[in-house]
Amino acid sequence: MILMALYESEAMLWIVSYILMGLIYPIWYISLIVFAEKDKQVDPIEVAKQESPYS
Repeated sequence: MILMALYESEAMLWIVSYILMGLIYPIWYISLIVFAEKDKQVDPIEVAKQESPYS
């Protein structure tokens, strides 16, 4: 009984962390791109070309 409770609580911690990564990380990443486009010192297209392994 105790082992199952520990397993469920650990699973909840993993679920919460994955949900946070799935929701907050993309929003943060997109907001960084949007604000970088407003900053004239940073050209996001040029940065993407430099960072891309396909260019």
